[in-house]
Amino acid sequence: MIDKSFVKKSFNAGAATYDDNAGLQRRLLESLLDFAGCARMKPGRILDIGIGTANLSLRLAGMFPHARIYGCDLAENMLQRAGRKAGQGVLRLFASDVENLPLRAGTFDCAASSFTLQWLNSLEGAMQEVIRVLRPEGTFFFSAFGSNTFKELRACYLQACTETGYDQGEALIVPLTHASTGQAMQTSGFADITTESEQIIEYYDSVADLVHSIKGMGARNASPRRNRTPGVRRIWRRMVERYEERYGSGGRIPATYEVIWGRGVR
Repeated sequence: MIDKSFVKKSFNAGAATYDDNAGLQRRLLESLLDFAGCARMKPGRILDIGIGTANLSLRLAGMFPHARIYGCDLAENMLQRAGRKAGQGVLRLFASDVENLPLRAGTFDCAASSFTLQWLNSLEGAMQEVIRVLRPEGTFFFSAFGSNTFKELRACYLQACTETGYDQGEALIVPLTHASTGQAMQTSGFADITTESEQIIEYYDSVADLVHSIKGMGARNASPRRNRTPGVRRIWRRMVERYEERYGSGGRIPATYEVIWGRGVR
C-alpha cells in the first residue's frame, strides 16, 4: 500500500528542487513522445496526469500549439511551480488524484503521464478513470518506474537488516512490473496496447548523493511501514557500507532505474 498523504507531503516539499534532481525524467521525455507516436496525433484536449513541474506539458504545448492542455497533481506546490513555468493561460491546472478524477466522461483526445503511476494504490482503478475521461479512439501513453528501480539500495537495506536484526520498517518499494502494467491496461478496456521495459544505470559519487537526489525529487518511501525509529541511523550506516562494498567502483556507485513504457487506445 502507498500512503497517499505522505506522497502529497513529499512532493509538496520537493517541488522547488524537483527540476534540479530529475535529469533522467527530463532526458526521457523525447523517448516517451517517440514511443507514443505523438508526431501522428492531432489532439484538441490533452490531460497530463501527475503534471509535476510541467516538463511534459510544455513539450506537448510546443508540439500542439492549438490544443488545450490540462494538468492535475496531488501536490499543490507542484501545480504552482508548473503554472509559473508555463505562464498565464498556457495550462489549466487542478489538484486531483488520478484514481478519482473530477472530470466528465469522454472529455479528452489524449492523456499522458510521466513517472507518476508508481505512486498509486490501484493501477487498474487509475486506468479505468483514464479510459473513462478519454473520447473514443483517444490515446493514453505513459512512462513509469518499475519494481527493479533502486534494486541495489533495496538489497543492501535488506542485508543490513538481516545483519543487525532490525525489523521496524521496510525499504522503498516500487510496485509496478511490466506484466502487471499491461494486464491493468487490458482489464480496464484499452485496445492496441503496447508496453516495453528497460533498465537504465545512473552513477553517483556516493550513496548519500543518490539518496539526496531521490529526496530532492520528492520521491520518498511512502510505505505505511517506512522506517520511523531511532534505529534507522544504525541501519543506514550499515547499508551504505554494504552498497559501497558490493557495487562501488572507481569511487562511484550505480543505481538501476527500470522504466516501463505504455500506450493504449480507448
